Parts: sequence; C-alpha cells; structure tokens
Amino acid sequence: DAIGTGEVTHDGSELFAAHIKNAIRRPVLAKDDDGRRLSVISKDRPNSPRKIDAAAAAVISWEARGDAIRTAAEPARPSQVFFT
Repeated sequence: DAIGTGEVTHDGSELFAAHIKNAIRRPVLAKDDDGRRLSVISKDRPNSPRKIDAAAAAVISWEARGDAIRTAAEPARPSQVFFT
C-alpha cells in the first residue's frame, strides 16, 4: 500500500528494484485487526536463483518503522558497561 500511495520510495538502486521484481506476493489465511487478508512475499518457486533479500529487508524495516511510530518510540539511550 505504501508504495502505491507514494509514501515510500527508493533511491533507484538497480539491485533493490530487481529484488522487488523477483518477490511474489502470496496471500495467507490470517487476517489483520481490520479483517483484511494478510500476505507474505516469497520467491517464485523453491530453490529459485532469483534473490529477494533486499525486498524482505524493506518489508521488515517498514514494519519496524510502523511499530516505532505506533509506540511513540524514543531513541535508545546508550547502555553503560562497568568494569572492575
């Protein structure tokens, strides 16, 4: 949806574009909180040589962004390490 609305774009990377084109959207039986059917991305067939890693990373990072926005996340404070 975010791609279709223009909410998310990319820098024109040929590798990223190829990975997006290689990814297949497959519906699953699960539904979201609004009752809409969910889907996953996958390769076109098992053992396909076509890569989708960048597409998967994009989906995961977009979901993490949404989670952070929904929870009003604040930047993590640096952890402290103590040595004796």
